[in-house]
Amino acid sequence: MRKKLLAATAAVMALSLGAPAQADEIMTFSLSGGGISASGAVTFTPDTIAGDPVGANLITGISGIFSDLNAGLSNVAITGLVATNPTTANAPYATSLSRVPVQGSLLPAHDNNSLTYSNLFYPNGAPDTCFDGITGGFLDVFGALLTLYNGDEVNLWSNGGGANDSAMYGLALAAPSTTVGSPTVYTATDYISNGVTMDAPEPGSLWLLAPALLGALTLTRRAADSRRVASMRG
Repeated sequence: MRKKLLAATAAVMALSLGAPAQADEIMTFSLSGGGISASGAVTFTPDTIAGDPVGANLITGISGIFSDLNAGLSNVAITGLVATNPTTANAPYATSLSRVPVQGSLLPAHDNNSLTYSNLFYPNGAPDTCFDGITGGFLDVFGALLTLYNGDEVNLWSNGGGANDSAMYGLALAAPSTTVGSPTVYTATDYISNGVTMDAPEPGSLWLLAPALLGALTLTRRAADSRRVASMRG
C-alpha cells in the first residue's frame, strides 16, 4: 500500500508541476437578456498566433446549454467552436479574424452577409481590435462562433465596456438552410445588437486538481494506517 501511495503522490506532483505549461484555464459563464439564456464553461490558453492582439487567449473548448426564445430553441447543447482560418491578410486586424457567409435580412448591412469571429478570449478585457474605439469585454467585437447540437451556429461578441461589464454583448443565430453540397448554407434566424448580459466567470485550472488529489491520498493513507493499527491490536 505504501508503495502505491508514494507512486500516486509522485504522479500527482508531476501533474501539478507540469500544469502551467500544459493546462488550459477554465471559466464558467452564463448569458441572459433579449430572449437568450445560456450557461456552461469555456477553456482557453495563451494565444501564440503572430498578429493577434496582445493579451489575447485562444478559446480551446466550450460546452453548456443554449436557449433562444426568439427562435424557439430550448436547452440545446453547445458542442464546440467553428474553427478559425488565421491569415496575415487580415492585417491590421486580428490574424485569427474569420468569416462565415449567411443569408437573410436580419444582419445589418455593414456585416456584409457574414458572421465574423476570432474565437479569442480576454480575461482582462479586450483591446480595440477594429479601430472603432470599442474596448473591454471577455470577447472582442468579432467574438466567438459556437456550434449547437441541432446544427445551428451562434455568434457572440462584445460591444465594449469593462472586462466584467455584463450589459455589452450582441448575438446572432444562424441555422443551416441546406446541407446539399459544400459548404453548408446558413440563414440568420435571430440578431440582437446589444443587451445580452454575461456574468463574470469563475476562474479555475488543473492546478486545482493537485491539492484535491493530494488530500484524497492523505485520507486514504490515514485509513490504511488505521486498519493496520487495528489489525495489530487484534
